[in-house]
Amino acid sequence: MNRVLFTDVNVFDGVSGKRAESMSVLVEANKIAKIAKSIPVPAGATVIEGKGRTLMPGMIEGHGHVMFASDLPKLMNKDGKIYKNIIN
Repeated sequence: MNRVLFTDVNVFDGVSGKRAESMSVLVEANKIAKIAKSIPVPAGATVIEGKGRTLMPGMIEGHGHVMFASDLPKLMNKDGKIYKNIIN
């Protein structure tokens, strides 16, 4: 089983609006199995030291400009630069 233990992380769950500090989070088979102040390292687990960083489940990079994906070659000049004034 794939296990990852995050230690010394601040956990933000996105629901309570609060942050739990200096926590450990155990992920087993790509699902959060346990969150506690201290979790013994399971055999074969990968340990990631959070060093006080914040851990948020399900956070994705949702910002993108996909509107240019299909027309990008049409918007570029011979030098490969995007035209400055795309919208007139």
